[in-house]
Amino acid sequence: MEGNLAENIEEAIHAYRQSLQVRTIETMPVEWSISMDGIASAYSARIKGNRADNIEKAIDAYEQSLEIRSKETMPTDWARSMSNLANAYQHRLRGDRTENVERAIHAIKQSLEILTKTSTPLDWAQSTNNLANAYIESLRGDKAENIEYAISAHKQSMEVRTRDTMPVQWANSMNNLAGAYQRRIREDKAENIEAAIDAYKQSMEVRTHQAMPFDWAKSMNSLAVAYSNRVHGDKAENIEAAIETFEQLLKVRTRQAMPVEWANSMSNLAFAYLERIQGNPFENVETAISIYSQSLEILTPEDHPSDCRRTARILAIVYADTSRWFKAQETYERTLIASEILYQAALFKSSQEVELSETHDLYRRAAYAYAKVGNLTAAIATLEQGRARGLSETLQRDRTDLETIRQINPDLAERYQTAANAINQLESTERRITTDSQSPAYSEEDFRQQAAQARQSLKDCLTEIRQIPEYENFLSLPTFEDVAATVQPDHPLVYLLSIPNGSLALILTTAGISELWLNDLTEPQLLDLLNDDWFKAYRESPTDRQAWFDAIDDVTHQLWDRIMAPLISHLQQNNLFKAILISTGYLSYLPLHAAWKPDTTKPNGRCYACDDIQFTYAPNALSLNAARIVANKISATSLLAINEPQPVNAGNLPSSSAEAAKAISTFGKGNWKILQQENATRTAVLEQLPLKTVAHFSCHGSADFDTPLNSGLLMAHNEILSLRDLLDLKLQNLRLAILSACETGIPGTKLPDEVISLPTGLLQAGAAGVVSSLWSVDDRSTMILLSRFYDLWRTENLEPPEALRQAQIWLRDSDKPNLVSYFKDSHPDIAQKLARSPNRYPFAHPFYWAAFTYVGV
Repeated sequence: MEGNLAENIEEAIHAYRQSLQVRTIETMPVEWSISMDGIASAYSARIKGNRADNIEKAIDAYEQSLEIRSKETMPTDWARSMSNLANAYQHRLRGDRTENVERAIHAIKQSLEILTKTSTPLDWAQSTNNLANAYIESLRGDKAENIEYAISAHKQSMEVRTRDTMPVQWANSMNNLAGAYQRRIREDKAENIEAAIDAYKQSMEVRTHQAMPFDWAKSMNSLAVAYSNRVHGDKAENIEAAIETFEQLLKVRTRQAMPVEWANSMSNLAFAYLERIQGNPFENVETAISIYSQSLEILTPEDHPSDCRRTARILAIVYADTSRWFKAQETYERTLIASEILYQAALFKSSQEVELSETHDLYRRAAYAYAKVGNLTAAIATLEQGRARGLSETLQRDRTDLETIRQINPDLAERYQTAANAINQLESTERRITTDSQSPAYSEEDFRQQAAQARQSLKDCLTEIRQIPEYENFLSLPTFEDVAATVQPDHPLVYLLSIPNGSLALILTTAGISELWLNDLTEPQLLDLLNDDWFKAYRESPTDRQAWFDAIDDVTHQLWDRIMAPLISHLQQNNLFKAILISTGYLSYLPLHAAWKPDTTKPNGRCYACDDIQFTYAPNALSLNAARIVANKISATSLLAINEPQPVNAGNLPSSSAEAAKAISTFGKGNWKILQQENATRTAVLEQLPLKTVAHFSCHGSADFDTPLNSGLLMAHNEILSLRDLLDLKLQNLRLAILSACETGIPGTKLPDEVISLPTGLLQAGAAGVVSSLWSVDDRSTMILLSRFYDLWRTENLEPPEALRQAQIWLRDSDKPNLVSYFKDSHPDIAQKLARSPNRYPFAHPFYWAAFTYVGV
């Protein structure tokens, strides 16, 4: 390689541009397409200029070239250009990250319809290599399967790209194969890393420092990362080898010659210093901070949002772990900007969820840092922005008051409504495509274009609307002022968060914000409670019921000391006896209202959190406000009751009819409708739900932890009334939904802060309040609990949240004679069964009553 690579590429671009003065599309279309393809290739490799701009120019040039290089007239050239276009999409820095990789995969697969191993083996091998790389980067599908596919594809390409016949290409494929092994999920991690190290070293026998310095540096960077992660050998020596390797390659990957590559290698080097065992620990951390800071001078949120998010996030965590909270706050702010750019670029809901998954606990960490420096308003705003974002966006988009806008600019209001409807339809279609195997076939490209058009139309409308006075923040991220406006007197919002540094409660009242530092619980400790105790016992509960009872007792007891006792003490000291919990992260899986301490003055020997404080739950403040608007305009005057749909592949519900009958009895004649057994079909329920103000489901239910859109209620003939169905509904009049079934309140585990669950779906559809369960509940105790709930709500005129709380306390503390007396006249058969109970307090254990939570108002 002669001369300066960067200058060589600039000369190539200039030469291609000059050729286009002669090779015009009108007079020499084929030659013009060759030059355009060359320009695209040069921009893809360009070192100078803005990397994001260069890739966009490459994509544009490839796409222009493909207007001439069609599959029909120039199939081989078309296929080569498609493969190169795919490579540009794979490295694209703008647009929807998930879709960029998927477009790359789609384009390469199209090229391989022409570039076969038999007819064009060299091109086939190149495209197969590119396809393998794209699968490694894919953000969809099963990650482990994608990597296994990539390993297989790389090995196939090397059947053509042998070391003897094509050493440079072989070395490229060997380097890429090493990368696949390094990221492999299946098989033994230690052996995978050793395979990667061996493959990198083999590739560098060809990609030498002298002959191929830039490729050598690329392999060295990957090798250094492998040393950092190495399991075999001495950990300290491996890290030293990584640092030495990074320092060598950075002599080639300089800031001047290759700024982006330099910045990424610097980021990797910084991580090695964080992991370093040798040397002075304090100095290692300081060195890492310095190196990260330098890399972020290049990796800006605007130009390199993904790399910026990754690097800035780690640096912010380092600052937090060393108690440099002002620095942590500043760096988290940078990370949030990068994250927002990536989120806004996402075309599809699934792509947005990928970005939220990558963001993970960022909003909680940032909020904690804000609180540490005393900026409590920013802490609350940040938590709200990162909590149930999909729900907030839909509620804001669909329920905003357009009347003022319509008076000022009726055409704009109409265009906005059309765009919002298009987004709703887009999201509905996507839910069907991604979760329903029976959904109709569709064109990926057509769907992508529809999504891009719908998103752009909405953005254009928002830009215009924000020019109107007092609409400058229309549909922007929620502010502290937005949250504060939802707070009512004597009814505080309590944001709860847990991160590795500790836990925190932020209590927002009309008087201001108070913070409670809950340092007895860190997120790792919380995860241990959930995984080792809570979920483990729950999974085994069908065969070991007592272990599940013990786990409920143990975890809720720990919740008292670690979280709820300080919170309850603070509320009582301020004469507050109601609170709305916004439990972020993994706290949302736990019944915080059932936290307890020993108390010999109580019938059951315990004092529970709900004894003195009415705790309800909300996904976030904006959804609470939307629910309150519904509750204020809708009275609970009519009932739809669903009673034990049949036939189903599940056990009988002996108490269901009594429960449904109790609910019906509290509504006047003609104000209720019951769908039961074979009449309780999914279709019938969907038709009736919009017509009633209260819905009571007494049936089987289940949560799909991995795919929460499939969570739902079991209707007749084994049809699932799923969360996906609820999200498509528009319920204008639903005051309350009571989900008397198993697992109806458990959110999905992949995105805990999105709270993707049946209650959230119902709030989005238009419900004001939802009663739901956090585990598989007992049929009889549930019937008794909800019967008492209806008495307290409908007869004694308590508000629904208070009625549920009082019913839970009553069920828990009622002894056997009291329970028998309650049913003696209305249900003597139930009274007889209760009389045979061996326990004085049959339902004292929280298993029987604590699963149910009240979400909304």
